[in-house]
Amino acid sequence: MLHRVHVDTTPRRRWLVITECDVAAMVANQAELRHCCDRLEAYADRLPDAGCDAGAAQVCREMTRILECHEVTCTAALDTIFGPESQVPLARVLMARIRYQHVANRLHAHDLLAALQGTGNVPSRDAVGYMMRCLFEGCRSAINFEELTLLVLGGDRLTTPVRGQVRGHLQRSLQD
Repeated sequence: MLHRVHVDTTPRRRWLVITECDVAAMVANQAELRHCCDRLEAYADRLPDAGCDAGAAQVCREMTRILECHEVTCTAALDTIFGPESQVPLARVLMARIRYQHVANRLHAHDLLAALQGTGNVPSRDAVGYMMRCLFEGCRSAINFEELTLLVLGGDRLTTPVRGQVRGHLQRSLQD
C-alpha cells in the first residue's frame, strides 16, 4: 500500500515581507560595484592604444575591496531573507551560483590587479583589456543574477518599491 507523504517545499523564511531596509546594504553595494564597472570599462575602452596608468590599478584595488564587501553583504542579506539552508532546491541552486560568482569575480579582480601592478608575468595590453572586460562583465552579470534571484525567490513578498527598484535596475542594465 502506498502512503502519500506531504513534503513541505516552502522556503523557511525569516520575514513575510521584504522591504527596502532588508536589501538596502546589498543595493548600495551593488551601486558602488556598478560605478566601478563603468570606470573600469572606460579604461578598457582605451586599450590597447593607450597604456594603463595608475588610475586603472586604483580602480581595480577599489573594486577588489568592494567585491570582498559585496560578497559578505549580499550573502548576509539573502541568507537573512531566505534562510542560509533553504529546503527548496531552486533556492539552494540559485544561492550556490551567487556564491560561485562572488568567488570568481574576486579572483578575477586579484588577477587583474596583479597584472596592472606588474606582479609576475605582465600580459600584453590586449590581454589586460580582455581581463578588464571579463571582470566588469562578470560583475554586472552577477548583480543581474542576484536581482533576478531576489525577484524569483522573493515573489509576492517583495514590497512594491523593492520590486520596482530591482526591475528598474535590470531594465537599465539591459539597455546598456
